[in-house]
Amino acid sequence: MSEGSKLRVPRSTASVLDMQTLLESEVRHDTTNDELRYGDGSTLGGIALAKKDGSNLNASAARVTATGSTTARTLADRFAEVFNIEDYGATAASTDNRAAVNLAIAACNAASGGTIYVPEGNFDIDLPSATGLTALGTGTRLKGAGEFVSTLTINTTTTNYLTALGNVS
Repeated sequence: MSEGSKLRVPRSTASVLDMQTLLESEVRHDTTNDELRYGDGSTLGGIALAKKDGSNLNASAARVTATGSTTARTLADRFAEVFNIEDYGATAASTDNRAAVNLAIAACNAASGGTIYVPEGNFDIDLPSATGLTALGTGTRLKGAGEFVSTLTINTTTTNYLTALGNVS
């Protein structure tokens, strides 16, 4: 579409749409609820897609098939396998992310494995000894956003800190 072009969608009230079965791939604007409705050819009233304010969007319930997979799963299930250290309080601005990384490792281990994700940035961890980090359990791995993109800087007085991490990839 060129700049300034608009997509025009037929408009109807909810009471009118609720009495119709929209054709397959037909889209209508429900002016009562300010949402788009999509026709599948069989659902009376169509399927509500999106309100203007986005309040009815829930991507976690969507089922997707990952590249190379044949099994569709919900996004919520897929995200449950990844434990982002920022979700547990780690920040690139912090001088000690040990507690946040330990929380992510513990949650991943408790889920019987998954991926502990280190996003882009440098995350410092102060380790007074090699036992300062929770060990990675079976099926748990540590992964970054890319080489020289994600960094865990471990500040320690011992050189044996890799035994505290275990399975690093």
